[in-house]
Amino acid sequence: MAENDIVFKPPSFGRGLEYWLQVAVGIVFTVAGIVFIIEAQQFRPMRAGTQIGPGLLPTICGFAFIVLGPALVISTIFQKHRIGGNEELDLGSFRFIASIIIGMIGVIYLMPYLGFILTCALYSWIVTWVAGAKWWGAVISAVLISGSVYYLFTEFLRVVLPPGIIF
Repeated sequence: MAENDIVFKPPSFGRGLEYWLQVAVGIVFTVAGIVFIIEAQQFRPMRAGTQIGPGLLPTICGFAFIVLGPALVISTIFQKHRIGGNEELDLGSFRFIASIIIGMIGVIYLMPYLGFILTCALYSWIVTWVAGAKWWGAVISAVLISGSVYYLFTEFLRVVLPPGIIF
């Protein structure tokens, strides 16, 4: 590590900063799951008579967040060894977690305008790039992910995904 690198030292109030960040992330994921489910109910099926619509994937993600958020909090609280101490916090992992959370909120609000394909590609690109991929690798990954998911939902599951400006 270089001399000028920014390093966060955990506070000295019993538990380390990493411990409190994991608890906060668990709580944020739980709240995000609730928001996902509420917002997903506003997506209406685009084909008459179908029960499966564009709100299916956000609803599944919301339920997963509601289950896994408290699981993260509980596992963090009941760990046998303490997290933190005098360890330094890696800012890369915090940036990655923030990109996932902010990106998911952005997906909820951008999808009605940009549509599924562009929103999924943008989200996939950002998360992959922040995770450390080169920009061109993130672009290839985003195209493959959004294309594969779109094909899976439209062809196999027969779900009409939200259209956007271009697609």
